Amino acid sequence: MDFSRWWLTEYIGNDFFCYSPAGENPISDAVADYSYLTANGDPTSFLYYKVDGDTVTYKMWEVSDSENVADGHFETKTVSLSNLEKDYYVTQSQKDEVNSYVSQLRSEADYLNQNQ
Repeated sequence: MDFSRWWLTEYIGNDFFCYSPAGENPISDAVADYSYLTANGDPTSFLYYKVDGDTVTYKMWEVSDSENVADGHFETKTVSLSNLEKDYYVTQSQKDEVNSYVSQLRSEADYLNQNQ
């Protein structure tokens, strides 16, 4: 299982897990035009992503070699949307799994409003 899929399955269902569309809550200029999923923890609990045609670019915060989160950096990767669909959204079982994850997502605005 690739790390980004592990990340999703690790946090989905967590009370703090939510998403934010691009531009609503920019954390820094490096991710200002990215949407994100978060488990509302340290920077490693965020997955930033954007879709441009068939290309999905995503960024995750990687801790430094000394395991210091604050001294980490963004690691950027790209994948084609069509490959994601071929790998994770073909069989009914896969579609059910993905749709189950999507049904559990809530917006960060809703999360914040509920927890004020």
